[in-house]
Amino acid sequence: MINWAELEANRSQYERAFKTAKPFRHVAFENFLNPETARRIEDGFDTALAHKNHASAKSHKDVFKKTGTPNVKLMTAEQAGFFDEINSPRFIAFLGEVTGIDPIFGDPELRGGGLHSSVRDAFLNVHTDFNFH
Repeated sequence: MINWAELEANRSQYERAFKTAKPFRHVAFENFLNPETARRIEDGFDTALAHKNHASAKSHKDVFKKTGTPNVKLMTAEQAGFFDEINSPRFIAFLGEVTGIDPIFGDPELRGGGLHSSVRDAFLNVHTDFNFH
């Protein structure tokens, strides 16, 4: 699912990008997923979020009209597989190598994570999320 060949081939570039990024350290992984996998994950949103209603989506000072689910049982096989892979020891180790941050912890329970969807005019402000877990 993850394009490991691309990530590994560009590891040193990602390390430099993270260390020199301004105004805060960050990195974007190019070609992280192959396009067909990304489309299948996206196509599954309607199924996984069928029980949600954007009209009554979460709204407060940091978020407006955002909905989602951390429930893997509602997700498609591709979506659940994606979360398994980004929480895998291999991917967590890769993030640690790129960022120099140690330790990095995955979130296999998707507490505050999972699938999230926003409609036109929605927003999600920058905020600290679930730093107690």
